[in-house]
Amino acid sequence: RPFLGAGLGVRTYDPAGAIGSKNYPSGYGAIGAEFQLAKLAIRFETRDYLMSFKGVTGTDKSATRNEVAILAGLAYHLR
Repeated sequence: RPFLGAGLGVRTYDPAGAIGSKNYPSGYGAIGAEFQLAKLAIRFETRDYLMSFKGVTGTDKSATRNEVAILAGLAYHLR
């Protein structure tokens, strides 16, 4: 079963010694597949996270950054 996924959220940076935490918008897009046999399944997924960042203090030049994650997992389906 192939699938697509997407999500939106906020990433918070709060390092020790900083004046306050900084929040930046974040989102991701995903593509993957799940291979199921009876109730047990194996899932493979690739996610590309995209976020805005202005440094820990919020005074640095604004940049858009991305991270790519490759994930695998097991699933047990109740139905």
